[in-house]
Amino acid sequence: MTDLEDWLVHQRSRRGVGKAKRMDPSVPAAVWHEEELLDGEVVDTMAAVVRTGGCSHDRDHGGCTMCGYASETPHRPPTEDEYLSQVRALAARRGDARWVKLYTSGSMLDPDEVPPVVLEAIVEAFDDVDMLTVESRAEHITAERVRALGDPSRTEVAIGLESACDRVLDGSVHKGMDLAAFQRAAAEVTGEGASVRT
Repeated sequence: MTDLEDWLVHQRSRRGVGKAKRMDPSVPAAVWHEEELLDGEVVDTMAAVVRTGGCSHDRDHGGCTMCGYASETPHRPPTEDEYLSQVRALAARRGDARWVKLYTSGSMLDPDEVPPVVLEAIVEAFDDVDMLTVESRAEHITAERVRALGDPSRTEVAIGLESACDRVLDGSVHKGMDLAAFQRAAAEVTGEGASVRT
């Protein structure tokens, strides 16, 4: 680990961030509705934070300096049944939302965080929305994983790019990626016909 990683891990442990918490891994961390502009029309959008076992960058390298998602990570990764329970809960709360945005405590496209069978269930549950947005760190984005999200014309992948300056990404944000990694991931997404959100 670098000095910054050591410091981040130490600070998170002092604040209790990332410590095991008794959270129900069968329910999403948060669900809310908001309005978004889609193809020139204001539409109802459901956004949610899916509980997962946590971000690999947080676990392995101390995470991004501004991220508090580790505080929403349960004491253990959800089981497949618990993930599927979250998917059912989200489908039940969708209402009239034409756009569904799903976030995690890390990366929806990391198969170690969100098992492929769960991603498949998510795509199936929301196969009739006008737009499905999922978030992922750049290193987990591949053409194959983008294709797994279904119809690319209604798919958006959100990739956090807090700065286009590598020095800021590394030294201030501790993002664990550089601009070139973001550009590679964005090219994978757009190469499959899907959209990128930053």
